[in-house]
Amino acid sequence: MAAVAVAVAMVVVVAVSVEVAVEAAVRDDPSPEVIESNLGRLETIEQELATLSVPNSYGDLLYNLRLHLKLVRERLEAGRR
Repeated sequence: MAAVAVAVAMVVVVAVSVEVAVEAAVRDDPSPEVIESNLGRLETIEQELATLSVPNSYGDLLYNLRLHLKLVRERLEAGRR
């Protein structure tokens, strides 16, 4: 079970790091190309998270991570307009 906790924590840290990097990249260069590229990065992360199986005790972390990624996606999509 400890290995699962470490794996889940690593996934969360990586995804949050990417979330921060995506927002910083778009803030620095809000061009359509950068937005599309980062939407692609988010899509990849979301697909990987969809296949991740975690114990119920870690479900809230995964849910919150997906929620944050959704918020970043919404901000990026708003920037496309």
